[in-house]
Parts: sequence; structure tokens; C-alpha cells
Amino acid sequence: MLSVMFIKSETKELKPFQKLSIPEACEITETVETQYRRTRKKTHADFFILDEEDQEVYAGTLSIGSGHARHVVDHIKKKLSSLKMDDIQEARKRSFLEQLEKEVPDHLKTTDGSFSLEEEKEDDV
Repeated sequence: MLSVMFIKSETKELKPFQKLSIPEACEITETVETQYRRTRKKTHADFFILDEEDQEVYAGTLSIGSGHARHVVDHIKKKLSSLKMDDIQEARKRSFLEQLEKEVPDHLKTTDGSFSLEEEKEDDV
């Protein structure tokens, strides 16, 4: 199971160094994104994705209130899908994104077509 740890954030909802499950992180970041967009505020939050052994597998900065991404996993999908990689890296990227997508709550899955992850296949999990 992957988890998210925010390391620097100006929002009270994203507590630094608190480990969150992917579903929790998606719920919280989606709520904060919506609130910030409504009030036209913007901020950033630095985060890590950690694997089962708490090893960092991804580091990023979430732009909150920008409207760029719906939640933290949506941000990662959009960021990584724009990167060109060699075949081996591409396979790792796809595997990582599929692993993340499996943990996103169904009501928060994005279907904007920015990156196709065969979401139908995972509906019966």
C-alpha cells in the first residue's frame, strides 16, 4: 500500500509529516482544492509518496487552488503523463500510476481522458 506524506504545507488540513493513505489524501486534497478555488486562494504543498517500507517513490509539489488537478493523485497522473521516458521508465511509470489509481476512491476517479488507465478493469476490485 502506498501512502502520502505532506512535508510542507500552508494549509491546516495537510499536516506536515502525517502519513495518510491514498484514499485519505485524495479526499482531503480534493476538499482543500475546492475550498481554495471557491475563495480564489492559491498555495502549494510539498509531498512524498511512500511505499510499504516507507521509502520515497515520488516527490512533488501540489498546486492548491489552481484548478490544475482535482486531488493529489490527479496531480501526479497529469505530471507524469506529460513526461517522455524510455521504455523501461515508461513501464515503471504505468505500473506506479495503476497502483495509485487502484487506491483512489471511486467517486474521485478522473475520467477527463488526460491519461487512460483502463479504469473499467479496476471497477470490480
